[in-house]
Amino acid sequence: MLSKDYRILLLMQQVVNAVKKARRNELLPHGITLEEFMVLYILQDAEGPVIPSRISHLLCQERNTVSTHLDRMARKNLVKRVRNFKNDRRLTRVTITTKGKSIFGHVQEAQARKEKGKGALTSIFSSFSREEYEQFSEFLLRLRKKALEEIETKGLKWKPPVP
Repeated sequence: MLSKDYRILLLMQQVVNAVKKARRNELLPHGITLEEFMVLYILQDAEGPVIPSRISHLLCQERNTVSTHLDRMARKNLVKRVRNFKNDRRLTRVTITTKGKSIFGHVQEAQARKEKGKGALTSIFSSFSREEYEQFSEFLLRLRKKALEEIETKGLKWKPPVP
């Protein structure tokens, strides 16, 4: 029999996977993955080029994983790497291309056209009242903070930002 903590962990994993799958299904017609959409979201929101390590931190993913995403996205002409010095990837900045902006805009427009503007995320989160939504957000922030403290006390180097 699983402990209460492991039951919660399993439930969190199920929720995350189901939400991701619902969002991925919305993105399929646009030819991008959820990970690519999240990178486009970060770049669209930025006020200029972004360093890959910042993207890594915001996505809570390892740098090599984000680098692989960025390579694939550059081949698809969704993003452009801007190098400050020739052949030094550490000094690279990433910008969203016109094609990336266009696809991002199409995804946003498609979501707005759905019934009452409800894409998968809006529909899923509509199961909360406004107060419950705020509480849930606060609970998640507390859990993230505690999890990051646990990682830090174990001497691990991974440290995403805390917005």
